[in-house]
Amino acid sequence: MEIRNHDDYESSLERIDALYQLNPKAGTPEHTEMEALAAALLCYENRHFPIVGDFMLN
Repeated sequence: MEIRNHDDYESSLERIDALYQLNPKAGTPEHTEMEALAAALLCYENRHFPIVGDFMLN
């Protein structure tokens, strides 16, 4: 799964939210889809919304 643009990103956020609300059990198609979306969202966010600099959590 690849998120190619902002519209894909927005749709993926809506879909992962809906899946999260279902609280799918591991091994179900919904859980697998949620994991794939999470990975795709992370890749997109790292590319388009990078966090630059040294940040420390207090």
